[in-house]
Amino acid sequence: MVAVDATILVAVLPEIALSLHGTSTHAFWAGTSYLLSSAVFQPVIASISTFFGRQQLLLLSLVFFTLGIVFCAAANDFTVLLVGRSVQGIGGGGIITLSQVIFCDIVPLRLRPKYFAWVLMSWSIGTTIGPITGGALVERTTWRWVFIVNSPFCVLGFVLAAFFVRIKAGATLTFSQKLKQVDWTLAPIITGVVVVMAFVAWQIWINPRSLLPMSIFYCPSAIAAFYCAMANGLLLFSALYCLPFYYIGLFLLLDLHTSYAILAVILETFGMGCGMVLTSVNVGIQAISKVEDCVMAASMYGFFRSLGMPFGIVLSGTMFQNAMKSQLLSYGLPGEIAHDSERYIYVLRTMAIDDPKRAAILDSYLKGFRGVFVLMTCVAASALAVSLFIKRFDMNKKLAENRFRTTE
Repeated sequence: MVAVDATILVAVLPEIALSLHGTSTHAFWAGTSYLLSSAVFQPVIASISTFFGRQQLLLLSLVFFTLGIVFCAAANDFTVLLVGRSVQGIGGGGIITLSQVIFCDIVPLRLRPKYFAWVLMSWSIGTTIGPITGGALVERTTWRWVFIVNSPFCVLGFVLAAFFVRIKAGATLTFSQKLKQVDWTLAPIITGVVVVMAFVAWQIWINPRSLLPMSIFYCPSAIAAFYCAMANGLLLFSALYCLPFYYIGLFLLLDLHTSYAILAVILETFGMGCGMVLTSVNVGIQAISKVEDCVMAASMYGFFRSLGMPFGIVLSGTMFQNAMKSQLLSYGLPGEIAHDSERYIYVLRTMAIDDPKRAAILDSYLKGFRGVFVLMTCVAASALAVSLFIKRFDMNKKLAENRFRTTE
């Protein structure tokens, strides 16, 4: 459900931009706002669930996700849509992080790979069918159905979480005591680059129950693994939000005449690489972490991977627009086309095939895509270099001391 929602807009963005009278920037933020709020709130929700219980926070996350659907489906302008996507992201982030944290509570490290493989396979399937589902819905109905379609799954999620997630917080604290235990004051700091140093200092020296325990970054292998997780999210969503451009009326590939066979091999190779990194880094981070930090390490894996996703959309979108604008100006065409590239697809469809202006604009789109692929190649190469610092760690670790209990 969450994975589908993260990618279901990629084939629908031009239609939304046209309907709500927005630009390419607005369209990209429809995806970025969801992913950014999801990333920011993952460690917050994981930390709060330690005191209030996994089940309670999972249900609350489903409430936020459902409210976001209502806002988005009813939106008549981009302001309401972006608010709805941000609210959805809070719920989606909670669902993502708690699904991993719960496994860390009940499954020993040695057995986790096969369980996480199923979770990550579900995520991969969701991200794959999201654009297909969105495209099919917008062809047959309206773009609002890309949000409404998740409603039945929200109802199912409420039922499953209420009756089958039976993990209760082990500490017997009053509600006011639980509120005092949570690191409320520093949650917003994650969103501000300016105060990152103050945030880190607080986490290391002052707060005994920190939102982001620095002990999970205790060695170069851990730092390298978290960087690889962020790079994986960045690369995956750069591709997911740029590749559909090829198919929405443009039919542009790596150049204007690349065969489908070559494209299939390239995308299959890219997908295999992302899939292998997705699983190996997840389990690797938990193997690297100390037993007492395993839950937060699993949560931070989701945080860094999710943080890479909006970065991927923003950086690739900026690279695309700048490269396309530069090429447009070299042809003597207005650079504003690059800032409205989502809606301009419909203009291209009305142009004659032999129109020189159309050919120049298509070539400008191509240069924009190549700029994105160069960026992705550099990020992938940096992740490969960083991964060389990851050492071998023992997988035979016991579960942490019983801070949670299951109830029948």
